[in-house]
Amino acid sequence: MKTKITLLLFVCISFNINAQIKTKVLTLDLSKPQSETLTSSDTTDNRLVFWSKEPLQFQLINGNPFRYKYVINNKMVNFFEDQSNNPLSNIEKVLNSASPKKAENESDVQNPAIANTQSLIHLLEVEKSEDSINRNTKNLKLNTIKLNQLKLELKDIIQNSYKAKSTSSYLFLTKFGNDVVYPQNIEEDQNIVLDALSLMKSKIEGLYNSIVNDEMAFRSDDDFDFVTFKEKRTNYNNNYQEFLQEYLSIKSDVKKFTKPTEAMQNAETALDTTITKINEKIVLFFNIRRDNYIMPIDVNGKNIDVVEITVKRFEHNNLIPEEFNYNIWAKGGFKIDISGGVYITSLVDKEYTTVDKTETVNNVPVSGKIIFEKEKGNYDFGFGSSINISHRSAGWINPTLNVGALFTANQKFQLLTGLGLILGKQERIIFSGGLSMGRIDTIAQNIKADGTTIYDIGVGGQVPVESIFSFGGYFGITYNFSKTKKQTPTN
Repeated sequence: MKTKITLLLFVCISFNINAQIKTKVLTLDLSKPQSETLTSSDTTDNRLVFWSKEPLQFQLINGNPFRYKYVINNKMVNFFEDQSNNPLSNIEKVLNSASPKKAENESDVQNPAIANTQSLIHLLEVEKSEDSINRNTKNLKLNTIKLNQLKLELKDIIQNSYKAKSTSSYLFLTKFGNDVVYPQNIEEDQNIVLDALSLMKSKIEGLYNSIVNDEMAFRSDDDFDFVTFKEKRTNYNNNYQEFLQEYLSIKSDVKKFTKPTEAMQNAETALDTTITKINEKIVLFFNIRRDNYIMPIDVNGKNIDVVEITVKRFEHNNLIPEEFNYNIWAKGGFKIDISGGVYITSLVDKEYTTVDKTETVNNVPVSGKIIFEKEKGNYDFGFGSSINISHRSAGWINPTLNVGALFTANQKFQLLTGLGLILGKQERIIFSGGLSMGRIDTIAQNIKADGTTIYDIGVGGQVPVESIFSFGGYFGITYNFSKTKKQTPTN
């Protein structure tokens, strides 16, 4: 039995150790207004409330960092990740590490005259073989003569052939359907490189213009579609990488020339500038986050009513923000407030009046005073304050336990305890009632204010009274003078 109890305790302790802390998350969608712009992780409550025992977290999503800057609780919201870790943050690193994409059959690119002559030689050799088999002597001699002539021509072409340096540029131009003649000398070779650089410049500038145009569209639209944006930035990056590899191959053609022309160098400089701009845009795009948030706020045990979240939105180049405040009310746990106001109490001091009277008792005249109680009513009023202890409900009406004190109109002190209702959330009025306790003045015990008994109360005629501690009832209306206690997170 002891073993079972020990095992059960161990399981319970382990469960408590591994219990997960539930966090209330409120999510604000910064895009165009919709019915679910502000949502809660707790689907059972559609108010801006959270349990005081739950850490509270507030996050922003779908902000448009191209158009606005956002500030949450006096902290700038960064919708951009740390860009230092992005692989595209250094263009030189990309150019140095990128592997040029080798075009298909790049190693086979050669002088078209050589290729054509080799093809004719191959055909003649096939015909010569067939003539030999068919014993066609006449055709055999003619084909032999033609074959020898073509071989001599091929040898001459090879000996005098210019070895092109613009292999990658030549392939790049043909890839995009340009009618390119294989270079026969260095001038034609350089012209091919210049044409390739010009075509590359057109492609790169077109990509850059597309990026800039889309960025301007993002800046002018409140509704930032992050899914569409992700697709576009992926396409930008793929095209950029492809052009970058092609450009690296063309740059290698330029380096093959002993003295690149000034036109080549100027074209390279212009391309490098545009590529660097594209790189900066892509780095920016890939570091944009969809959301931002504050870390969980713990208010358990704190005597607060509400956590205030302030979101400011600055349109770029505008120093005057739009400000939005969100009061998230705590519920659960106990709240202590102090209020003050007016009270009515049933504990009142008694006051008396006397009338001279003479009567005969046993034929002996007796003179004295008879005592009457003044009709002042059964209630008195006063001013005081109370401590209100209530259970947080985040609602407009809360029951409360009250403990306080008051001073009556004749400056008598009374203690109060009772129950009440708190009405309101920020400006709060408390209606309360219960037990009042204090000292009151009443007639001495050996005297009655019956209006018939004659008492000799001395020359001064003062009715003898005594102070006693007594209990009564009270009703009060008080106002909570303290402001709503707020917590503004600093993280």
